[in-house]
Amino acid sequence: MRTGICCCAWAVLAAGVFGGQRAAEAQTIAAANDPTEQGATLDKLRQTRDALSAVTEYKAALHPAEEIVAELEGRRDADLANDLLHLATIQADLDDYDAAEVSYLRAIKLLEDQKGQYSPALIAPYHALGRAYNDAGRFDDALVALKQAQWLSKRNLGLYNTEQSALIDDMTTAYVQSGRMDDADGLQQGRLENAIRQFGAGAPELVPFYVHLADYYEGSGLLAYARDELKNGLEISKAHFGDASRESLELLGRLTSVELKLTHRKYARDELLAALRKATDDVDPATRGKSWAVLGDWAVVNGDQASASDYYSKAYDALRHSGDAGADADAFFSKPAMIDFDPPDDFYEPQGLRQWTWGTLEFVFDVSATGQASDVRVVSPNADDERIEDDYGHRILATHFRPKLEKGRPVASSDVSETYKVRKYVKD
Repeated sequence: MRTGICCCAWAVLAAGVFGGQRAAEAQTIAAANDPTEQGATLDKLRQTRDALSAVTEYKAALHPAEEIVAELEGRRDADLANDLLHLATIQADLDDYDAAEVSYLRAIKLLEDQKGQYSPALIAPYHALGRAYNDAGRFDDALVALKQAQWLSKRNLGLYNTEQSALIDDMTTAYVQSGRMDDADGLQQGRLENAIRQFGAGAPELVPFYVHLADYYEGSGLLAYARDELKNGLEISKAHFGDASRESLELLGRLTSVELKLTHRKYARDELLAALRKATDDVDPATRGKSWAVLGDWAVVNGDQASASDYYSKAYDALRHSGDAGADADAFFSKPAMIDFDPPDDFYEPQGLRQWTWGTLEFVFDVSATGQASDVRVVSPNADDERIEDDYGHRILATHFRPKLEKGRPVASSDVSETYKVRKYVKD
């Protein structure tokens, strides 16, 4: 009798337990097949992925990004291409360029199937792929992807649209890194010409394009060309905004800095000083402060320490009013800044006649309160060429510095560091 009761009780218990498990399994299966439940799960994963990416936690963001793509695999879901692009971006941020390439190309193929091979939706993916190739040092592949993006941009947005400016900049990077400087120069000039065609000669919208081209020329060591482009931008700025406007003061500051490196002529410096004295209260403190700092730089280079201290003090006082408790002023003058550094020739030979790669040089030195460097030493040699190390060291010693300020007064600094990217040539 007891045996029967026990068996019966076990059967009832088993039915309850295993019946409950079956019910739970059935609910799980139902949930897995419920599009609403799936959508909620994917949305949570996307929120996690995007939140982690926003704070540059790419390693942590990789897992949810992979989970999303795995969930959508085989379903040809309309969102798969976009999620593949997110995954590719994270992979590229983690320097896993091979994986990123696969993800980008898969996303591009899906978008072509969904929207057609001429769709403007392909511009951004091809652009992102080109940037990843640039970061990986695959500059020929980068140019192929970026040119495809530019072609799509011209087809969909017009031959001279300015939306292709970022593409042109990344193509320029590929050309520069490949040593094709003529091609790079032509692209940057074309970038400005596109804007002139779109906005018209003399339009105020052209000012940032002139400044951008000047930045490119200055970075290439072509200071005379940089000066000319800044003058073009300044002429437009004066005509539209006035001689002492924020826009004109910023351009005069840039022009003064370039002329300081180029000829030491006082044209832009005198005009900047006159504009500052004429400027109204409408000009923000940050612009005023940076303008006074440029005048201080001029005085340092020309050995006028009394004027330099006065101008830097004015700069510090102006910048103090542009942030909380002087934070902006202290940050701006927190370390010495090079005024007229002239990088040496790194023995680059055009047309790819010699094989080279990139190396870095890190220097540490002291800077006096009057802006002079001393005790220059190499702390991270990676150029395999003592000539370059010596040349950079001598150029640092010859450079004038905007000194660090404490409470508006110039002070000496120790162990200032600068790092340079230089070409390392492979011996034949």
